[in-house]
Amino acid sequence: MTGMASVQDTGRASGEASSGEAKDRHVMRKMVARGKERMLSSPEAVHSLSEYSQCVEHQHRQDELRRIGHFLSATLDALATHIVVLDNAGIIVAANAAWRSFAKDNQGDERTCGVGNNYLSTCLISAEHGVAEAHTVATGIRHVLSRQQKEFHLTYACHSPTEERWFTMRVSGFENDGATWAVVTHEDVTSLQKREQTVKQREEWFHSLSASSPIGIFQADATGHYVYTNPQLQEIYGLTFAESLGNGWSRAIHFKDRRQVHAAWEEAIRNGQEFSHEFRIVTATAGTRWLRIHSQPMRGSEGEIRGAVGTTEDVNAYKQAEEALRRSEERWQLALQGANEGIWDWKVQSNDFFLSSRFKEVMGFAEHDVPDRFDFWIERVHPEDVGRVMQEIRDHFGKKVPFYIVECRVRCRNESYRWMLIRGQALWDETGFAVRMVGSISDITTRKQIEEEKAAFAEKVMESNRELQEFASVASHDLQEPLRKIQAFGEQLRSGHNRELSEEGRDYLQRLLSAADRMRTLINDLLALSRVTTKTRPMVPIDLTQVTHEVVADLEVWVAHSGGRVEVGKLPTIDADPLQMRQMFQNLIGNALKFRRKEELPIVKVTGNLGTGGHTCEIRVEDNGIGFETKYLDRIFAPFQRLHTRQQYEGSGMGLAICRKIVERHKGKITASSVPGQGATFVITLPVKQEGATEAR
Repeated sequence: MTGMASVQDTGRASGEASSGEAKDRHVMRKMVARGKERMLSSPEAVHSLSEYSQCVEHQHRQDELRRIGHFLSATLDALATHIVVLDNAGIIVAANAAWRSFAKDNQGDERTCGVGNNYLSTCLISAEHGVAEAHTVATGIRHVLSRQQKEFHLTYACHSPTEERWFTMRVSGFENDGATWAVVTHEDVTSLQKREQTVKQREEWFHSLSASSPIGIFQADATGHYVYTNPQLQEIYGLTFAESLGNGWSRAIHFKDRRQVHAAWEEAIRNGQEFSHEFRIVTATAGTRWLRIHSQPMRGSEGEIRGAVGTTEDVNAYKQAEEALRRSEERWQLALQGANEGIWDWKVQSNDFFLSSRFKEVMGFAEHDVPDRFDFWIERVHPEDVGRVMQEIRDHFGKKVPFYIVECRVRCRNESYRWMLIRGQALWDETGFAVRMVGSISDITTRKQIEEEKAAFAEKVMESNRELQEFASVASHDLQEPLRKIQAFGEQLRSGHNRELSEEGRDYLQRLLSAADRMRTLINDLLALSRVTTKTRPMVPIDLTQVTHEVVADLEVWVAHSGGRVEVGKLPTIDADPLQMRQMFQNLIGNALKFRRKEELPIVKVTGNLGTGGHTCEIRVEDNGIGFETKYLDRIFAPFQRLHTRQQYEGSGMGLAICRKIVERHKGKITASSVPGQGATFVITLPVKQEGATEAR
């Protein structure tokens, strides 16, 4: 500051240089003249010499001041900082080259920002023109000049048309001849300000990102203490922001994990290492949970450790999944062992083949008895099956079939063959070439044996059906022919010789005709039962409501005779044999009308609804008849079974047996519930769709 003042003094001295030199020359001429005149006068000579010496000394001082002034002025002009000196009134008394250039670049000139101008007035004029900082600058300078504050500084934007710029103004006061002057400096801090803005933007970006992050984010200092945590981390630990800072987070660590986590964390911070750990925490709201923490060290420009930044993730679901997977794997291995199942992996190019140990045991081999080669196993396939096995592989590799599935016989170590079900899925490379196939293998020998037994049994059933069909043919022709003759001759005997017969003879004749009639009914019912499976028609979609109304129309005379009524609700449409459905409803409704109570008119209700998912339907036939005891439930569906005598209720006992046969043919079920004297309810469950059903014509 003193240097700046010296520059001003030197400047004034240099301004008076020319007049001082002329005066000195004049004095010297006078002294020479006087010397000539008074050379002999000693006192005067001495005085003149004294004056001459003083003049020379003054000249030397002036030359030194000019030299110092030029040096200081050149030094200040060389500085990049803009510098100006103000006197106590705010007038500019000195300004370096950087200041003058700065003023010129910002539309200033010597008239407003040069020496001799009042800088406070310039600031006030700028404030009137909308420069927001100008008024603040003027106020700060006044406070320094009036000694209200020692110094004043302000950082402000001063953008040019081509770039953004920032400057820091500093005003410092100093004493000069009892008055307070001020040094004003302007320093270009654009690069620093931009760096600070970049740091601030990055910090804002970091905090914005971490605030919206689904995982916990933290920052720790060089001691390992947390200095920042995002909301998700606070939620994970069940802590507030303040509680999560420092070592607050570590207090939630499960006591069994705490020591190990602390030691690993401190070592990572101390050595500036990456940290990764999984541990349990205990919170009041979520209980015990697993976390995974991962951090990277932060270092300064010199490589010094400044802390760490990292993430914290709730991996409780992953841990539970891992545990479930482990248990599932255990169950899978147990299931493979218990079910004689195996897994295999074939690397097609290298021909390596892996087969699980358990399945090798099933085939009689120890773990290391057989080579892990595909050729070894394909050679053990039964000769009759190997061609089909290889064709299935080629079809799957060629993507003709989505999966590889084949049943074949494989030779065991004891040379016996066992049936295997082999499933697989190939993996193809980018060229479409199968490079690998993995799958499972199951021992289905027992199943094949059962299938063979079932096939043999089915053959027996088919033979039985053929015999039954032959019987039905005999029953419909051969058995009924003599029965018709008995009935015909009996009727002729009664019509032509009735008077010749005694009372006892007419009774015998009536019994004979009644027995023949019952025999015909039995033969017809037995024939109807056999035709349920031997004389079937294709299943087509039918409206059960329409079928039931047609049956009621057929039974109209019987309904009228009983004085009752039949109520038919909305029934579904299903795939079924139309004639058999008609026969089933006729038998059920007919039984309901027949087995009625004498003191009450019969009421029959037929209702239905679809089951859950719409794959099945339930049909209910309810009546208010005599009912039955539930202990006879199985008996009433058997052929020729009756719960009452012929004198009480007529019939052959085949109606419900035929109904059950029809329901079973449709892959359904029939059952009943009843209370004696309160009626009965028959419940039939049938599939809505039948395999192989055709469209109705």
